[in-house]
Amino acid sequence: NTLFGRGWRMDHLPFVSFAKKGTGGHGLHGVTSRIFDGAQFYHHANGEIRAGLAVFQFQLADINPGDGGLAVIPGSHKANFKCPEDIMLYSANRDVVHNVAGKAGDMAIFLEATIHGALPWTAEHNRRSLFYRYGPEIMAFSPPRPPDEEIAATSPLHAALLKPPYFPIDRIL
Repeated sequence: NTLFGRGWRMDHLPFVSFAKKGTGGHGLHGVTSRIFDGAQFYHHANGEIRAGLAVFQFQLADINPGDGGLAVIPGSHKANFKCPEDIMLYSANRDVVHNVAGKAGDMAIFLEATIHGALPWTAEHNRRSLFYRYGPEIMAFSPPRPPDEEIAATSPLHAALLKPPYFPIDRIL
């Protein structure tokens, strides 16, 4: 509720990322690298933070410093200017890009507004990370969701997380 206001929902279906040694990463991206994106944003006003899509990445295997995998530019979700292309391509100022380390069972939380990506995997063991994305209940970044009959078979809490986006008009009446 602190990030999204009252009410939120799961966006995207969960997925697992696997990588073996030598697997290439993928480019840095985030909303400060392009025009405003109403689904992936960070806003602070009157002492309150509001955000769009947030990622909860559970580590299923250790990630040691320098192993690769999740990389972010800390604080970039607050940027008001486009990130230079050579940084986005990871060809200059590499020291501003932080490779996020963690132990199996740890969770990294970051906003899609943060400039992020994955560095090539260099560890001897496989990378295994589980991703969940959540956002405000009034919006959707990714439209696919499980079929209604599958949602109906879940608990009321899980069903609430999987509801389609909507504006809860009853809160303002």
